[in-house]
This record gives sequence, structure tokens and C-alpha cells, in this order.
Amino acid sequence: MSSRYLERLNAEIGSAKTLFDADCLRARRAAYQARIGDFAGADADLATLQTRYASRPRVAISAWINLAEGLRSHYTDLGQAARDKIQRAHALSAAAGLAPIQALSAAWLAHLA
Repeated sequence: MSSRYLERLNAEIGSAKTLFDADCLRARRAAYQARIGDFAGADADLATLQTRYASRPRVAISAWINLAEGLRSHYTDLGQAARDKIQRAHALSAAAGLAPIQALSAAWLAHLA
């Protein structure tokens, strides 16, 4: 069963004007999938994004990937790696002035604290 949020993300990915915009939405979807326990879906999206941006990183994608990996780690092993990844997402987004992910990662850091 798919949530309305996931359906909306999928629709936005399908109608994105650029590949980069679609990839930012894919990273958001991976973070959401990790949060709801769909680790296979999150891993698939993350693997695609990591491969695509390994040779040409973009700060927005890197921030979303770190948040998604942090959430995946939080929901699978509750280790320090989760906090580290989310902290990295927060730092990257703050440095780049990406307010939406900065706020989201700050909220998750507060939750973890």
C-alpha cells in the first residue's frame, strides 16, 4: 500500500523538469522509504544516486543522500552513524543555504538528541 506522500513524490519525480530535480526528489523518496521501513526501495534509490553523482557531486544531492542514509541507519541499528550522517546533511545544507533540508535535518538531530 502506498501513502499519499509517496504517490505525490512519485508524481513529482515523473513530472520534474530536469534530471537533477528528479534526483533530488528521488533522494527525498529514499529518506521517506527508510523512515517507513522500505529499506530495499531506499537502497535502490540511494545506489542509483550514488553511482550517478560519484564523479560529479552536487551539494543538494549529497545532503539528501546523507539524510536518507542517516535515517536508514537510525531505523536499522540505532548507531552513531545515523547521527553522523544527519549531522553531515545539516552541515552541507547550512553551508549551501538549502533551507528545507537544513530544517528537516535539524529536526531529526533534535529528535535523536
